[in-house]
Amino acid sequence: MSGAFDAASWKDSDLKAFEAIRQSINKTFGPENSPTRMGNDLVRLTKEASPERIKSLPYIYLDCGTEDFLFQTNRDYSALLSAQKIPHEYRQLPGAHNWPYWDRQVQEILKLTSQRLSPPK
Repeated sequence: MSGAFDAASWKDSDLKAFEAIRQSINKTFGPENSPTRMGNDLVRLTKEASPERIKSLPYIYLDCGTEDFLFQTNRDYSALLSAQKIPHEYRQLPGAHNWPYWDRQVQEILKLTSQRLSPPK
């Protein structure tokens, strides 16, 4: 939900007005241009995924609100998954990057997860 799929590529200089986000990105992915950050760049890893790796991926579900500041990032990542022929489900729905949107969507995600994890009938 509302994924920051390209966060590993975010530059410190672009986040000057968002110190808490900059610190979180650096804590999660390591300093800008570090091997850890490069090794966890989801966009790069997706582009470089081998056919064998793609076959072993689990069910992928993405959704994002159409008023979310990460909306285009989510659309772009879904398009990348499609280009790489990586099966996934993507939904874009009215909503923003906030708890009311996530509260609605978590129920749908739990339902989808239950369906995917249930034994065949």
